[in-house]
Amino acid sequence: MSVTIELHGGLGNQMFQYAAGYALAKHHGVGLTLDLRRFGEYKLRSYLLNRFPLDTHTTLEGAEAPALVHKIKRRLGFLNKETGAVYNEPHYHFNDNFFTLAPDVVLKGYFQSWKYFETVADDVRRQFTNVPAKDLPADRVKVSLHVRRGDYVTDKNAQKVHGVDLERYYKQAVETMQMLYGMDITFVLFSDDPAFIKEKFSHLQNIIVAEGDPEAPEQDIALMSACDHHILANSTFSWWGAWLNPSKTKTVIAPRQWFARAALIKDNALDLYPAGWMLL
Repeated sequence: MSVTIELHGGLGNQMFQYAAGYALAKHHGVGLTLDLRRFGEYKLRSYLLNRFPLDTHTTLEGAEAPALVHKIKRRLGFLNKETGAVYNEPHYHFNDNFFTLAPDVVLKGYFQSWKYFETVADDVRRQFTNVPAKDLPADRVKVSLHVRRGDYVTDKNAQKVHGVDLERYYKQAVETMQMLYGMDITFVLFSDDPAFIKEKFSHLQNIIVAEGDPEAPEQDIALMSACDHHILANSTFSWWGAWLNPSKTKTVIAPRQWFARAALIKDNALDLYPAGWMLL
């Protein structure tokens, strides 16, 4: 018997899904199965959690089957014969009844709240932080700053959900960090568009542009978590970079408007933010 979690989306999404499934499996004392079948059908995303030393009781399902086979099986109904009841996440905020779900449940959703894995937070950090980070200057306060562009700029469907104008937010966030920690702090800039972010923040006194490897996003998350403080984009990628920093004295600034306005009305994102994070 095991809890099954359906994985999909980018690395940040997969980390949330895994953490929620892991917490429920630990609660029931059962194993955890990762269902990878959606990656066979949607080629723009791939399974990325194999970059981390996940606990060995975790198993994989459907990792090798080609997309065409999945589509045929789904149409014939074979992939719908799950071993346990299917739980489709009904809303974006935390479900207080989550831990009453059966130990053979199949979880489908995003589960983007720290509350799902609060009870196993140390275990989750252990599994997601065993990735070496590049060295950063030790003589200055370092603030990670993440700007996500990519599909947020080019994909109309992504724009409907995440298309938020954060121009004012970044200005206020930078000024807040400078007020708290001085003008000589170093901003470590992260983006899927390094040239854009380098020009955008060229006025800052001390910057380091993280020239990340698109094929190794876990390294950027590790580097983010090695910074002292954090300015997030409306992205789960930088959420994890900040959360994995174990410091009790870190300052984390996040955009209050995580979704585009129409999507925000539908999905309450308040459970996304841990206590103590500053919203602007």
